[in-house]
Amino acid sequence: MPKIKFLDLPKIVLVGETNVGKSSLFNRLTEKHLALIAPWPGVTKDSNQGIYYWQGKLFLIIDTAGMESKDSEIQKQIKKSINEADIILYVIDGREEISAQEKQLARNLKAKKKPIFLVVNKIDGKQIEKNAEEKNFKSLGLGNYFLVSAITGRGIGDLCEAIVKKLKIEQNRAIFKKSPGNLHKQRLSRHRFLGSDPIKIAIFGRTNVGKSSLLNKILGFPRAIVSEIPHTTREPQNTWFILEGKPFLIIDTAGIRRRGKTKSKIEYQGIIRSKKLIQKADILFLVLESQKELHRQDKKLLGLMKESKKKGLIILNKSDIWEGKEKEEKIQNYWKVVLAKFPFEKIFVSAKTGKNIDKILKFLNSI
Repeated sequence: MPKIKFLDLPKIVLVGETNVGKSSLFNRLTEKHLALIAPWPGVTKDSNQGIYYWQGKLFLIIDTAGMESKDSEIQKQIKKSINEADIILYVIDGREEISAQEKQLARNLKAKKKPIFLVVNKIDGKQIEKNAEEKNFKSLGLGNYFLVSAITGRGIGDLCEAIVKKLKIEQNRAIFKKSPGNLHKQRLSRHRFLGSDPIKIAIFGRTNVGKSSLLNKILGFPRAIVSEIPHTTREPQNTWFILEGKPFLIIDTAGIRRRGKTKSKIEYQGIIRSKKLIQKADILFLVLESQKELHRQDKKLLGLMKESKKKGLIILNKSDIWEGKEKEEKIQNYWKVVLAKFPFEKIFVSAKTGKNIDKILKFLNSI
C-alpha cells in the first residue's frame, strides 16, 4: 500500500482563548481565508494547518480552538499541537484587560518549556495601541511581546523575523521526512515547495456521513474531531502530505445540507466555504452512507460533482454495518444501478475498520 509522509516543517502553533483573533491571524499569515471568522466565540473546533512563506523560509502554521473549551476531544487536539510545536504563539486581545484565565494559561504554557511569543492582537489603530501600551503584558511572565493587527498586518513582519531568528531556520531544510531526492527544484514558495503545486482533494458530503472519520483513517492518525453530533466540522480543515513523491492538500469540508436545515450563521458560512472549495479542488471525494438509500441532497452533490468535470471518487462509507452476504449483494446491486450514470470510480469502505482504505490511496497514487 502506498505510504503517506507528512511535512517536516517548523510548527508554529497559535493558542489562546476564543475570539482573540487566532483565526484572523492564521488567515493573515497564510494569506488564505481558510479559517472562519465571526464575532461569536468558539467558531474553530478542529485545528487547521497552513503554510507560511517568509523571506525564503517555510513554516507550518497551526490554528487551534479556544483553550477554555470543555470538550475533551478539542483539548486532546490542542495538547497534541502544543506538544509538537517548535514555537507557541500565545494570542491575546490587546483591547481587553488581562484575565485571570489568561494568566493561568500563561503559567501552563511556560511549564511546557517551549519558546513562547506573546502576540497582542487587534491593535488596529493608534488609540488602541496607546491604550494597550498602558497594560502590563509582562505580568504574564513571557518576556517581550508583539503588538500586531491581523486585520491591517501591523507588526507581522517583526513577529516573523523573531520566529526565524529563534528557530535559526536554514533555507534548504528538508521539507518532508525521508525526503525523496532533490525537493528544491524551484525557488521555495508556499505552493511550489516540491517543484509543482499540490494536488487539492476536497472531501465532501452530507452531515454525519463519516467524512472526518474517513480523513483520520486515510492519514493514519486522529486529524479531525469525530462526533455523533451533526456538523462538528464547521470550517474546512487542511492537511498537507506527500504520496509517492507527489504533494497533496486534502481538505475536510463542512457537511452540506439544505439551507432550511441550517441552524446557524456559522454553519451556513461553513457550507458556502465548502462549496467554493469544491470548485477549486482538483479531485473530489464524495462520501455517501452505503447502508442508506440515496438522499435528495446526495443527488444534488452528485450533479455538482458531474458538472465540475473533475476527477472524482464516490466513497460509500459504513460498509462494516452490513449484515450477511445477501444484504451485502443487495446493497452493492442497488448502488450499481443508482450510480450507473455517474462516471466515477466507486469504492465501498469502512472508516471504522479501515476496510478498502488502501484502495483510496491507490487511486491517488494513480493520478
